[in-house]
Amino acid sequence: MASFRTMCLPLLLASAFCAGVASSASVQTATEWASRASEQYEAGEFAESADSFARAIEAGAESGTVFYNAACSAALAGQADAAFEHLDGALARDWRNIELLRHDSDLEPLHEDPRWKDVVLRCEQAVAVFIASLEEPELRSELLEMYRVDQAMRRGEEIPGLEGKAWSEIDGRHTARMKEIVAEHGWPTKTLVGSDGANATWLIVQHADADPVFQRRCLELMRRVPEGEISLVDLAYLTDRVLVNEGTKQIYGTQFWTVDGKLVPRPIEDESGLAARRESLGMITMEEYTAIMTGKK
Repeated sequence: MASFRTMCLPLLLASAFCAGVASSASVQTATEWASRASEQYEAGEFAESADSFARAIEAGAESGTVFYNAACSAALAGQADAAFEHLDGALARDWRNIELLRHDSDLEPLHEDPRWKDVVLRCEQAVAVFIASLEEPELRSELLEMYRVDQAMRRGEEIPGLEGKAWSEIDGRHTARMKEIVAEHGWPTKTLVGSDGANATWLIVQHADADPVFQRRCLELMRRVPEGEISLVDLAYLTDRVLVNEGTKQIYGTQFWTVDGKLVPRPIEDESGLAARRESLGMITMEEYTAIMTGKK
C-alpha cells in the first residue's frame, strides 16, 4: 500500500472521499474507518485493516485509492477474493497507477492467482485510453516527474543527478518551469493533463513559497477554470498557503506553525465556521487533521 507511505499529506487526507456521494454523516464515518484502517496497516494488523477499509467503503468512501488500499490490506491478510473485488472497485473508479500495481510488494500474494494478469491487463488498457484522452499527455508526464522529485526530496531520498541540491534550489527550478507552463497553457486542468497531472501542478505551486506573487497568480487562475477541472481540496490548500504567505488568516486550517515548541494551526478566519467549510469539501475534521499533523495519530 505504497500510497499511504509516500502520498503528500493533503492528498492522502483529502482524496479518499467524494463529498457528493453520501451524506455528511456517512462521509465522516468513512473518514474515521479509513483513518483507523491506515493505522492498523502501519501496525501490521492486516486483517483488521482490511475489515476497517471494507467498513469505510460501506460507509460511502468512493475514491479508487481507498479501494486499492483495501485490496493491499486484504492481500496481506490472505483474503484473495476480497482483494480482487477491491481491485475491481479501484479500476471502476478510474484508479490507474499501473507502475504501483505492478511493483507494490503488498500485492505479491496475488501474483500467482489466475485473476492477476487480467487485473494488470485491464489497468494497462485503462491507462492507454486515459492517455489518449488527454490534450497534453507529454506535459502530464513532465508534471508527474516534478511531483516525484518533490516528494522524494522531502522524504530525504537520493535523487540521481540532484545529489547535494538544497530544497530551495529544486523548488526554485520547479517554480521557474511552472511559470513557463502556466504562460503557455494557463492552469493545467484535468482535461489537459489528467487529475494526477493537475494535482502535481498544485503541489509544485504549493511549494513555490519563495515567490508568493506567483502563488497568488496561480490561485486566481485556479479559481477561473471550469467546474470539475480542478480539485476543490487542492484549491483550499493553496488558498490557505497564499493567505498565510501574505500575512493574513487562513480559511480551511491547513497550515501549521510552531509556537512555544508546539505545532499548532496558524490563525484561522471565522473559526466558528471552520468545521462546516471543511465538511463541505469532504475533508476530515480539524481535530483529526491536527492529530495527524502533530504525530498523535
